[in-house]
Amino acid sequence: MATQVFGLAVSGSSVLVAPYNPDRRGIYVRNYAASAGTIWLTFGGTNANGQPITQATAGGAGEMEIVPGTEYSFGGLLHPTKNNRPLGFNFPSCPLEAIYIYGSSATGCLITQ
Repeated sequence: MATQVFGLAVSGSSVLVAPYNPDRRGIYVRNYAASAGTIWLTFGGTNANGQPITQATAGGAGEMEIVPGTEYSFGGLLHPTKNNRPLGFNFPSCPLEAIYIYGSSATGCLITQ
């Protein structure tokens, strides 16, 4: 699985940053802002009503708040995508859904592997 780096520049609208990836093993997100500019991050899939999640909002249910100057990572050791299991069974260590961000006047990065 190749490492992918996505620059984040949020300015008041929801943006799809990374699409669904069944081989994803790790996610790292960083908010470069010094004092203002929260990044809200959500993962695709479906909400409680069964509707598809296609955007992030400020403070919606299940969204992550990445405040200025902070970072967050999912996963740990980034093992190969398949570990000799029957039928090539995967062991995901992070969310595989599409990743959406929302915010205002924030910059950062999202790295997936």
